[in-house]
Amino acid sequence: MQPSYASAPRPPGTVVQASRLLLLVAVLGLVDAVAALTAILQLTRHVDAFRAVAGNDFDGRVAEVLNGAVVAATVSGCALLAMSALAVLVRRPRPWARVAAWVSCALLALVLVCTVAGNPNLFAEPLQHVSAEIQAGWDALLPDWYVPVHYAGEAGMLVASVAVAVLLAQTSAHEFYELAKRVDEDDPRLWDIKRLG
Repeated sequence: MQPSYASAPRPPGTVVQASRLLLLVAVLGLVDAVAALTAILQLTRHVDAFRAVAGNDFDGRVAEVLNGAVVAATVSGCALLAMSALAVLVRRPRPWARVAAWVSCALLALVLVCTVAGNPNLFAEPLQHVSAEIQAGWDALLPDWYVPVHYAGEAGMLVASVAVAVLLAQTSAHEFYELAKRVDEDDPRLWDIKRLG
């Protein structure tokens, strides 16, 4: 059968949905990264005032919270860059793009699970057996909204990443990416224009 000389085929619905979810992960990554950077700035501004009332007894906890926010900003920033690029790439019939999306989603899910499981109460856990003044200083280290925004963002990225992996494993997605193995993907004129639902 002679290949049809036409434009590239439209991606099926499963691939389009996966692309949109990858974009959602990127947006959530942006929100969480901005939130984490805001938390880091507030912590660095208030840490001296906290030490003035609490001394150096809680430096370990402060360092843990700061490191946690830095990790959150780094992971979310990487998710923003990787997933925004993959949201575009998976719409093209290139098998490596699907593999890259699978690997990226798996790595992101693994990192998110490990960071949350490692210390689920890192940001929210109050200090134990301290005065109201010290507790107020501790609470001022992070914005009130940071904890729910951070964990909601991580949960959203985790769920969306798993959904992307499932969608890209569907039969229609597989057939779409198989097109690249049957034709010369460097020459769009040779693409088979079989329309996939």
